[in-house]
Parts: sequence; structure tokens; C-alpha cells
Amino acid sequence: MELPRLILRSDLDQAEALEIGWSAKYVAEEDRARLRSILSFEIRIEGLDDDDDKDDAAMDRLRSVGERLCDGRLGRSFLLRVGSTLEPRSRVRLHKGLFGRRLEGALHRELDGGDDLALLVGMVELSPGVRRELLESSSDYFRSCVISCRQDDSVTFADRFFDEVKDCLDVSGVSVHLAYRRLIPRLCHSGRVIWMFQRDHRGESVNIAGFLSPEVKDSAAEVLQQTVQGAAVN
Repeated sequence: MELPRLILRSDLDQAEALEIGWSAKYVAEEDRARLRSILSFEIRIEGLDDDDDKDDAAMDRLRSVGERLCDGRLGRSFLLRVGSTLEPRSRVRLHKGLFGRRLEGALHRELDGGDDLALLVGMVELSPGVRRELLESSSDYFRSCVISCRQDDSVTFADRFFDEVKDCLDVSGVSVHLAYRRLIPRLCHSGRVIWMFQRDHRGESVNIAGFLSPEVKDSAAEVLQQTVQGAAVN
């Protein structure tokens, strides 16, 4: 298993991440202009040889990297999670939420899915006390991603942000997942950094795939470099 490696790309046409359904060629024409100033990155661990033990060890190390990315240098970090299916509205489901247990500060909302169905969406800040626990349950990149933002960003105003998220979902029957071809150009702005865990389907690598909005791409790239260098030492 190799050490974590940082890859930065300024050309999103070369930043395909097919495991999460991301490719610039899938982006709608009205969103393409927003891509020109977004930088993408990967923090990759290779050499897993389709070995389950190596994969588990690499993901554990990658989660430690993810924890460091949520330490405040990129701003406040939130975990966004969406339910996997459309279901009838339910106060019980809304009360239980999406994070395995009730968490202080967690926000949930049911988004209208038509035909008396709703999709549950949740957001919680990745504070030190729950950070590791939440990242360990966030390997499903179709349902979870991390968004770091400035203090005054709309991510901190959940109702307005959930309205933005609603336009970034794919629904097939009653199944739902994050549509990154819309989420990246529409939500990666105003100093935000968006990233998620993913796996190479061949079993050769695991990585954090992410995107930097133009306002912070230089300072955020420096944080990424420092984080990866620190992970190589520890």
C-alpha cells in the first residue's frame, strides 16, 4: 500500500471520476460556464491489489486525512446526506434522521418527491466529537459528501441550502442519489470545498475526490498539500 498522494487538476475535462458519476461531458450546457474556474483534486492511496485487508487499512488512513480536512482550515465542514429512497412522509423518520442516532445540531428536511412521497435530506456539522464516527459511515458517495464553507455561506442556513440540494438529485423510480454533474457546478462556489470518498472499482485504489471553488483554490490547495504531507509522516 502506497502513501497518500495529492493530484490537482485545473482542467475538469481531465478530471473524470466515473465512480461517482462525474464527468464534465455529462454537465448540462447551462452549467458548463461555471466549471471553468473550479479546480479538482484527488487524495489517492494506490497499490491495494484488490486485497480486502489493504482496502480496509487504506480507507482507515483516508478517513484520518478526511478528519484533518475538517479541522477548520477550510472553514466550517458539514456532512450532507440524502436518503436512498422516496417514501411517504413520516414524523418518525424525520425524528430518527439519517445519521444513525440523534445528534446535536443535525438538521433534516423532507423534500417533496411527488405522489405524496418525500425524500429525507440531512446536514450536520463535523465537529470534533462526532467527526470520525460520521466519516466512517460516509463511504456511500451516492448519498454523502462533505462541504466546507466560510462562516457566512448559505450552507449554514439550512432551509435555503436544502432548496439548492433538491435540484442536484437524480431520482429513478423511488431510488435517489446525489447527481454530481449538477451538484459540482451549482454548489461549488462562494469559497466552498466539496469532497467525497470513493473506491476504484478494480480494487487498486481508494481516494478522496474533491472540488475547490475559485475564491479559495490557492489557499485550499496549500491546506491539501500540508494535510497529505502530514499523513505521509504519521
